[in-house]
Amino acid sequence: MDVQTNGAAAPDAAPAIAPVTTPAPPPAPEPVDDSPLTLREAAELRIQRRAKPRDETGKFAPKDAPQAAPGEQGSAEQADAAPPPEANGETEAIDPAQEPPIDPPKSWSKQDRELWAKLDRDVQQRLLARDSDDTTAVRKAQQDAAEHRKAAEAERQKANEARQEYESKATATLRLLMAEQARDFPEVKSQEDITKLANDDPFRFVQWQARQEHLRGLQTELSRIQDQKSKESQQQFAEWSAEQDKKFGEQFKEFADAEKGPKTRQEVISYLTEQVGVEKDALQGLWSHPMFRDARMQRIVYDAARFHAAQEKAKSAVAAPKPPVQKPGIGQGRADGHTATIAALDQKLASAKTTRQQIEAASALRAAKRAAGK
Repeated sequence: MDVQTNGAAAPDAAPAIAPVTTPAPPPAPEPVDDSPLTLREAAELRIQRRAKPRDETGKFAPKDAPQAAPGEQGSAEQADAAPPPEANGETEAIDPAQEPPIDPPKSWSKQDRELWAKLDRDVQQRLLARDSDDTTAVRKAQQDAAEHRKAAEAERQKANEARQEYESKATATLRLLMAEQARDFPEVKSQEDITKLANDDPFRFVQWQARQEHLRGLQTELSRIQDQKSKESQQQFAEWSAEQDKKFGEQFKEFADAEKGPKTRQEVISYLTEQVGVEKDALQGLWSHPMFRDARMQRIVYDAARFHAAQEKAKSAVAAPKPPVQKPGIGQGRADGHTATIAALDQKLASAKTTRQQIEAASALRAAKRAAGK
């Protein structure tokens, strides 16, 4: 047995006391980002987690584990595909260029619609909302005005009925009082009778005078009602006449023309006075009559005047003279044809009665002479 001397240990023996070593401090934890994930970051994280290999239990496999073939991995990803969850309720912003365009208000003109496309979307939405509010307000105002107009018309109709009833009763009362006056005072027929009644019987004269005051009051009230009714009737006729004239003017624009209007009116007046036989003094009365002032009747009169003018124009038109019939084998010079035409036009000019007929005949005669070389 080998024994070491001097307390020395064997060369390959472990030391009696192991050296003290200080353990390394654990790595500092990485800072945690508590900010909410965006939709893009959540999608990328989802893709990274799917890309890591997993074992049969669904847990992540170690890095050195065999990975599935590219084809198998793609099928697994397709089978496990799911829409990425939204992160904390955040949604991806929509591109304004992909939003549908906003149509301008229907009441806008073509030029305004061209400017509409150059405005920002926010401005378009505000203008559209403002236009909708304005349209609603206008419609409400129109409805309110129609209701007020209908209520006013009903009130006016009611007032007219009450006035007619009052007028009828006042007229009946006046007739009754006049009959009683004639019955109770048959002797009073002149101013002398009144003076005699006052001298002979003052008490009876006071009774007669009281009844006369009552009669005069009723007559004054009835006159006031008649005047008011006449004024209202005139105002209504003026409004209705203006409406009829407007309808007629919209159909025949020549009456509104500064040059053609007076001439056309004068032609219609001449037709009524000279052809129909209406006296000039009676025209104003016809113009104030509802039947004559109606737009339809105005059109009838105007159509009749135009038809008469067309007939007169057709009568005064110069017919083109026909050349005389030539016998076979005998020629006739062009001068003989022009001579006959000129002679006919000379006779037409001599027999012309109106200025228009004279002008037309003279123009045709001048053209015939030029054609004949004269």
